[in-house]
Amino acid sequence: MTSPGDDTQRETDLPGHAVKGRPPAALRRAWRFLRSYVGEVTADRLLGLAAEIAFFAVLGLVPGLLIAVGLLGSLDVVIGGDVAAGVERQVLAALGGALTDRAAPLLDAVQALFGQAHDRLLTIAGLGALVTVSGAFAVVIEALNLVYDVEETRSWIRRRLLGLVFGLATLVVGVLAPAAIVVGPLLGRRP
Repeated sequence: MTSPGDDTQRETDLPGHAVKGRPPAALRRAWRFLRSYVGEVTADRLLGLAAEIAFFAVLGLVPGLLIAVGLLGSLDVVIGGDVAAGVERQVLAALGGALTDRAAPLLDAVQALFGQAHDRLLTIAGLGALVTVSGAFAVVIEALNLVYDVEETRSWIRRRLLGLVFGLATLVVGVLAPAAIVVGPLLGRRP
Protein backbone atom coordinates (compact mmCIF):
# COMPACT_ATOMS: atom_id res chain seq x y z
CA MET A 1 0.00 0.00 0.00
CA THR A 2 1.08 3.53 -0.55
CA SER A 3 0.80 6.29 1.96
CA PRO A 4 -1.07 9.51 1.06
CA GLY A 5 2.12 11.48 0.42
CA ASP A 6 3.99 8.68 -1.35
CA ASP A 7 4.37 8.98 -5.17
CA THR A 8 5.13 5.32 -5.74
CA GLN A 9 2.51 3.07 -7.26
CA ARG A 10 1.65 -0.48 -6.58
CA GLU A 11 2.70 -2.92 -9.27
CA THR A 12 -0.94 -3.79 -10.04
CA ASP A 13 -1.80 -0.10 -10.66
CA LEU A 14 0.63 0.14 -13.58
CA PRO A 15 -0.73 -0.10 -17.14
CA GLY A 16 -0.71 -3.64 -18.49
CA HIS A 17 -1.14 -5.28 -15.11
CA ALA A 18 -4.44 -6.85 -14.21
CA VAL A 19 -6.23 -6.11 -10.99
CA LYS A 20 -6.81 -9.32 -9.11
CA GLY A 21 -9.96 -11.01 -10.43
CA ARG A 22 -10.31 -8.82 -13.57
CA PRO A 23 -8.99 -9.57 -17.07
CA PRO A 24 -6.44 -7.16 -18.59
CA ALA A 25 -7.77 -3.95 -20.16
CA ALA A 26 -6.75 -5.04 -23.67
CA LEU A 27 -8.76 -8.25 -23.31
CA ARG A 28 -11.80 -6.29 -22.07
CA ARG A 29 -11.54 -3.89 -25.04
CA ALA A 30 -11.23 -6.82 -27.46
CA TRP A 31 -14.30 -8.48 -25.90
CA ARG A 32 -16.33 -5.23 -26.16
CA PHE A 33 -15.26 -4.86 -29.81
CA LEU A 34 -16.18 -8.48 -30.60
CA ARG A 35 -19.62 -8.11 -28.96
CA SER A 36 -20.23 -4.87 -30.88
CA TYR A 37 -19.07 -6.44 -34.15
CA VAL A 38 -21.28 -9.51 -33.78
CA GLY A 39 -24.21 -7.26 -32.83
CA GLU A 40 -23.77 -5.14 -35.98
CA VAL A 41 -23.37 -8.20 -38.22
CA THR A 42 -26.56 -9.67 -36.75
CA ALA A 43 -28.53 -6.41 -36.92
CA ASP A 44 -27.46 -5.75 -40.52
CA ARG A 45 -28.18 -9.36 -41.60
CA LEU A 46 -24.74 -9.45 -43.19
CA LEU A 47 -24.54 -13.20 -43.75
CA GLY A 48 -28.09 -13.50 -45.10
CA LEU A 49 -27.66 -10.64 -47.55
CA ALA A 50 -24.29 -12.01 -48.69
CA ALA A 51 -25.98 -15.35 -49.36
CA GLU A 52 -28.74 -13.64 -51.36
CA ILE A 53 -26.24 -11.75 -53.50
CA ALA A 54 -24.20 -14.92 -54.08
CA PHE A 55 -27.39 -16.78 -55.04
CA PHE A 56 -28.32 -14.21 -57.68
CA ALA A 57 -24.72 -14.12 -58.96
CA VAL A 58 -24.66 -17.90 -59.46
CA LEU A 59 -28.17 -17.86 -60.91
CA GLY A 60 -27.07 -15.18 -63.39
CA LEU A 61 -24.17 -17.27 -64.73
CA VAL A 62 -26.36 -19.46 -66.93
CA PRO A 63 -28.14 -16.59 -68.74
CA GLY A 64 -24.82 -14.77 -69.08
CA LEU A 65 -23.17 -17.74 -70.72
CA LEU A 66 -26.20 -18.24 -72.97
CA ILE A 67 -25.94 -14.61 -74.08
CA ALA A 68 -22.25 -15.11 -74.88
CA VAL A 69 -23.07 -18.24 -76.89
CA GLY A 70 -25.88 -16.46 -78.72
CA LEU A 71 -23.64 -13.55 -79.64
CA LEU A 72 -20.96 -15.76 -81.17
CA GLY A 73 -23.14 -16.49 -84.20
CA SER A 74 -23.92 -12.80 -84.75
CA LEU A 75 -20.37 -11.45 -84.68
CA ASP A 76 -20.04 -11.09 -88.44
CA VAL A 77 -23.16 -8.90 -88.56
CA VAL A 78 -21.98 -6.70 -85.68
CA ILE A 79 -18.27 -6.28 -86.40
CA GLY A 80 -17.77 -7.49 -89.97
CA GLY A 81 -16.74 -10.78 -91.50
CA ASP A 82 -12.95 -10.31 -91.41
CA VAL A 83 -12.87 -9.20 -87.78
CA ALA A 84 -15.31 -11.97 -86.79
CA ALA A 85 -13.04 -14.55 -88.44
CA GLY A 86 -10.09 -13.17 -86.45
CA VAL A 87 -12.07 -13.35 -83.22
CA GLU A 88 -13.06 -16.93 -84.03
CA ARG A 89 -9.41 -17.87 -84.61
CA GLN A 90 -8.35 -16.22 -81.33
CA VAL A 91 -11.12 -17.87 -79.29
CA LEU A 92 -10.42 -21.30 -80.78
CA ALA A 93 -6.66 -20.88 -80.28
CA ALA A 94 -7.18 -19.83 -76.64
CA LEU A 95 -9.49 -22.79 -76.00
CA GLY A 96 -7.12 -25.16 -77.81
CA GLY A 97 -4.24 -23.99 -75.63
CA ALA A 98 -6.23 -24.31 -72.42
CA LEU A 99 -7.92 -27.64 -73.12
CA THR A 100 -6.49 -31.09 -73.74
CA ASP A 101 -6.84 -33.19 -76.87
CA ARG A 102 -9.81 -34.96 -75.31
CA ALA A 103 -11.75 -31.67 -75.57
CA ALA A 104 -11.73 -31.67 -79.39
CA PRO A 105 -15.53 -32.15 -79.52
CA LEU A 106 -15.89 -29.00 -77.44
CA LEU A 107 -13.77 -27.05 -79.90
CA ASP A 108 -15.95 -28.34 -82.75
CA ALA A 109 -19.08 -27.25 -80.87
CA VAL A 110 -17.66 -23.76 -80.26
CA GLN A 111 -16.69 -23.48 -83.92
CA ALA A 112 -20.25 -24.45 -84.90
CA LEU A 113 -21.60 -21.68 -82.65
CA PHE A 114 -19.76 -19.10 -84.73
CA GLY A 115 -21.55 -20.29 -87.86
CA GLN A 116 -25.18 -19.81 -86.83
CA ALA A 117 -27.29 -17.07 -85.25
CA HIS A 118 -29.25 -17.78 -82.07
CA ASP A 119 -31.94 -15.09 -81.93
CA ARG A 120 -34.42 -16.91 -79.67
CA LEU A 121 -31.64 -18.00 -77.35
CA LEU A 122 -30.48 -14.39 -77.04
CA THR A 123 -33.97 -13.19 -76.20
CA ILE A 124 -34.64 -15.81 -73.53
CA ALA A 125 -31.17 -15.53 -72.04
CA GLY A 126 -31.38 -11.74 -72.03
CA LEU A 127 -34.68 -11.80 -70.14
CA GLY A 128 -33.30 -14.31 -67.66
CA ALA A 129 -30.20 -12.25 -67.12
CA LEU A 130 -32.22 -9.08 -66.54
CA VAL A 131 -34.42 -10.79 -63.95
CA THR A 132 -31.49 -12.20 -62.01
CA VAL A 133 -29.42 -9.04 -62.21
CA SER A 134 -32.33 -6.84 -61.13
CA GLY A 135 -32.89 -9.17 -58.17
CA ALA A 136 -29.22 -9.04 -57.25
CA PHE A 137 -29.13 -5.25 -57.36
CA ALA A 138 -32.35 -5.04 -55.34
CA VAL A 139 -30.56 -7.05 -52.63
CA VAL A 140 -27.53 -4.75 -52.89
CA ILE A 141 -29.81 -1.74 -52.41
CA GLU A 142 -31.38 -3.41 -49.36
CA ALA A 143 -27.94 -4.22 -47.96
CA LEU A 144 -26.73 -0.64 -48.38
CA ASN A 145 -29.87 0.65 -46.67
CA LEU A 146 -29.23 -1.64 -43.71
CA VAL A 147 -25.54 -0.81 -43.48
CA TYR A 148 -26.16 2.93 -43.50
CA ASP A 149 -29.28 2.67 -41.31
CA VAL A 150 -31.52 4.22 -43.97
CA GLU A 151 -35.20 3.34 -43.85
CA GLU A 152 -36.50 2.08 -47.20
CA THR A 153 -39.24 4.31 -48.62
CA ARG A 154 -39.39 2.90 -52.16
CA SER A 155 -41.94 0.28 -53.11
CA TRP A 156 -40.93 -3.24 -54.10
CA ILE A 157 -41.56 -2.55 -57.77
CA ARG A 158 -39.53 0.67 -57.65
CA ARG A 159 -36.59 -1.16 -56.05
CA ARG A 160 -36.79 -3.83 -58.76
CA LEU A 161 -36.91 -1.19 -61.51
CA LEU A 162 -33.90 0.55 -59.98
CA GLY A 163 -32.16 -2.83 -59.83
CA LEU A 164 -33.09 -3.35 -63.48
CA VAL A 165 -31.50 -0.02 -64.47
CA PHE A 166 -28.33 -0.91 -62.58
CA GLY A 167 -28.48 -4.39 -64.11
CA LEU A 168 -28.80 -3.04 -67.66
CA ALA A 169 -25.86 -0.73 -67.09
CA THR A 170 -23.83 -3.65 -65.74
CA LEU A 171 -24.77 -5.87 -68.68
CA VAL A 172 -23.81 -3.17 -71.17
CA VAL A 173 -20.43 -2.70 -69.48
CA GLY A 174 -20.04 -6.47 -69.09
CA VAL A 175 -20.61 -7.03 -72.81
CA LEU A 176 -18.70 -4.03 -74.13
CA ALA A 177 -15.58 -4.40 -71.97
CA PRO A 178 -14.66 -7.96 -73.04
CA ALA A 179 -15.71 -7.19 -76.61
CA ALA A 180 -13.38 -4.19 -76.66
CA ILE A 181 -10.55 -6.33 -75.31
CA VAL A 182 -11.05 -9.10 -77.89
CA VAL A 183 -12.16 -7.11 -80.91
CA GLY A 184 -10.34 -3.82 -80.29
CA PRO A 185 -6.88 -4.94 -81.46
CA LEU A 186 -8.39 -6.44 -84.60
CA LEU A 187 -10.17 -3.21 -85.59
CA GLY A 188 -6.92 -1.26 -85.81
CA ARG A 189 -5.27 -3.67 -88.24
CA ARG A 190 -5.38 -3.20 -91.97
CA PRO A 191 -6.12 -6.22 -94.15
